[in-house]
Amino acid sequence: NLEMINFAPINGMRGCYVSCDYTDSFLFVAGYHDGKLTVLKILEDGGVGNITDEIFHKGMGSVAERSFRPHITCARMTHDNKYLLVADQGMDHVNVYSFQQERGKLKLADVIRSELDSAPRHIKISKDGKFIYIVHEWKCFIDVYKYEDKDGIPYFDKVQSISTMRKNSTQGTVASALSFSV
Repeated sequence: NLEMINFAPINGMRGCYVSCDYTDSFLFVAGYHDGKLTVLKILEDGGVGNITDEIFHKGMGSVAERSFRPHITCARMTHDNKYLLVADQGMDHVNVYSFQQERGKLKLADVIRSELDSAPRHIKISKDGKFIYIVHEWKCFIDVYKYEDKDGIPYFDKVQSISTMRKNSTQGTVASALSFSV
């Protein structure tokens, strides 16, 4: 049985993706329609508390039908709980924010640039936290990055880019999410 504990506003349009940090202290909400990332405190009873940070992505993309503005589709915390990776499908990049755990605040630390018109959509992180996988919706490929933190600076080294389609795939194919199997 599900029972609603509470609800809280995100001061924006409809959120499309939610995730938590690894201490279950903060909730991250990605906003596709307004390109807004919202951080909310998680209360001791599991309910949602106040907003601790709000960031609007800004910019103009390259494809008028899709990327005339930012579209945030995913927000995932690195396993060391130091950086929030935020996929922006409209801007063709992943913003990397350092996370200040005490106050629930974010600060831009890096940008992982994707191929033009690729539309990074979903991020997955290996169980050991050493590899970042980014699936791209429009060009149907996955970029793999080796990740490490060196003295408070995130490093992402691209190690692979691989298609999600067979050579004879039809047009109209898109990729939307990643999952690991055992």
